[in-house]
Amino acid sequence: MRPDLIVHVVVTEDHITRGQQLDSSQCPLALALADLAAFEPDSLLVEPWSVEGRVWDGTGWYPARAWLPAVARRFVDLFDRGRRPAPIDFDLAINFVEG
Repeated sequence: MRPDLIVHVVVTEDHITRGQQLDSSQCPLALALADLAAFEPDSLLVEPWSVEGRVWDGTGWYPARAWLPAVARRFVDLFDRGRRPAPIDFDLAINFVEG
């Protein structure tokens, strides 16, 4: 399936410092996505394998999902286990889903 939108996500040292362990809306990855304004911040849910929320398509906010690439899944796993992973960047393929 071809993605509806691709965004380049950069998780910085600042996101890691401010991020909260085991918090799907305040983890470093969620903070990085909020900075991109790709997802509506109040709708953002980061899981160990995916991201869900509402995405702006130019006309309105629509439900969307993105499967995390391996580098992001490993980052989330390390961070949630109390490790301090290094900053990362990756492309995220986002698909709109039926509401």
